[in-house]
Amino acid sequence: MAYTIMMPTDFGASAKNATRYALAFTHQQAAALDLEYVLLHIYELSTGMAGEGVALASVNEDYAHAERELEAELDWIKAHYPQLKVRSLLVPGNIHEELVSLVDTGKEVMVFMGAAGRYDDLLSWDNEIINSLRHLKAPVLLVPPHVTFKPLQNVGYACNYKNITPGMPFADILETVKLAPGAQLKVVYVDTPVLDDHIEEEKGEALIREALAPASPAYYRIQDSHVIDAIAQFVEDEKIDLMIMVPRRHGIWNSLFSRSNTKGLARLNKLPILALREQ
Repeated sequence: MAYTIMMPTDFGASAKNATRYALAFTHQQAAALDLEYVLLHIYELSTGMAGEGVALASVNEDYAHAERELEAELDWIKAHYPQLKVRSLLVPGNIHEELVSLVDTGKEVMVFMGAAGRYDDLLSWDNEIINSLRHLKAPVLLVPPHVTFKPLQNVGYACNYKNITPGMPFADILETVKLAPGAQLKVVYVDTPVLDDHIEEEKGEALIREALAPASPAYYRIQDSHVIDAIAQFVEDEKIDLMIMVPRRHGIWNSLFSRSNTKGLARLNKLPILALREQ
């Protein structure tokens, strides 16, 4: 099935880096997977500006400037990747609302976004990025501003066997591995010392092993009460190039992007994180 690589940009260095990461990551599989690329800029007029009665001419000038910036970036892409099907799209509106609308079209979409800062500096992040990570139906790959693409050797998937359901995005995990031929999928479960029975844990592990069997993953179980530190150490030990997680109200993702975990987050600043939606 053909699907779309969505590359939102505000023309800043972080967004441009994410765009280049997206292109380098996917271009070799573009023909086989029939990929289309959309370089997207969402032009957002702040309520403060509108309240001050900004002249229409000034708004038009800003909009025209955005058009020029977008076309310049598109020209760069076409010059470096002439074989790709790529187009630009300029949309006025709210960033998160427009992204939701664009990905909710029935088509397969993957969004590449530049991080607003380091993972351990969430106070500097735009709320729209946080919203997109948590709520967009499409996969969202968040690229730290200083990380450039290198061929993926090891793709990690951090999960909790106790919270696995048939609605987990197993197909998306398999599709991600297809984008990186030769990469090894490594599934990690951090087993915290909580006294309970292990029935749900065993069910979840069995479900994952069956669903991900086509990718022949390697499985890791870590005994540790500090989940974030354990994942960070796993990333270092196994040389993980990209980490997959599934956002949930409770669990690893919620713990990971808690502002109380700045020490652990600092150790993850060197790799992209792919957020996948539970069905």
